[in-house]
Amino acid sequence: MLLLIVALVLGVLFLLQQAASQRRQARRPWQLDERSDGELIALYATRPGRDELLVGSVPFSAPDFDTQLYELRAEAEERVRVLNER
Repeated sequence: MLLLIVALVLGVLFLLQQAASQRRQARRPWQLDERSDGELIALYATRPGRDELLVGSVPFSAPDFDTQLYELRAEAEERVRVLNER
């Protein structure tokens, strides 16, 4: 009987911990992640527990690489800001 009570208490504690963990993840904001594969730079909006969102990419060979990357970063920051406002 004591073993059953201990198992029940541990089960309830486990479920409470899982619920708290999910609430913490839901409060984490979207963030930008830049990745390079050697040919291009890609920007993603990421958040724990969610699929990442590709914002865009710029190839290193682009004639105006710096300008395109600057504009992509600005656009990505705006998208992440909007995602975090929801």
